[in-house]
Amino acid sequence: MAQKVHTTSVARVFGLISDQRDVWSVSGRSSSIAYLSVNYMVTSVLYDQFRSLNKDFQLAVGGSGEFEGSVREFRRRHQTLSQSVQNADQFMMISNVAGFGCQFTNLILILYCSIFFRNETLGQYPMSAMLYIYWFLSTAFDLTLTVCQGIAISHEVFAQNIDQSNSST
Repeated sequence: MAQKVHTTSVARVFGLISDQRDVWSVSGRSSSIAYLSVNYMVTSVLYDQFRSLNKDFQLAVGGSGEFEGSVREFRRRHQTLSQSVQNADQFMMISNVAGFGCQFTNLILILYCSIFFRNETLGQYPMSAMLYIYWFLSTAFDLTLTVCQGIAISHEVFAQNIDQSNSST
């Protein structure tokens, strides 16, 4: 009888150890949000610089509609910012597509395993179920951030294009 209790206890201990290993591997997912942070910071800095350029240009035009300032300076600033946007767009396009694809694939795999292998993933230990729920929610949150960032950037570009077309007519 003592032997049976011992093997059951050992099995539980190994189960808890494997669950703890899963906690560390899942908590390592926090690094997957790093590219979202970098994209957000680059986008924010470039957007703020364009807003500053626009504000300075509006101040240089003044209320009378006459331009007071250096056109060369504004042109140089605009070209520098435009080149920065092109460079940022080249690396952000790749990271956004890769991040979206990986997150979407990860979400599908989590749902597939949770639905079709319920006993192996969610049903064995409560800790395992909590990890799968955390994994699902964090992946869905990352995917939501990626989509919202893309929507915000597209909206701002669209709004700027409409403003430019309205001001040119």
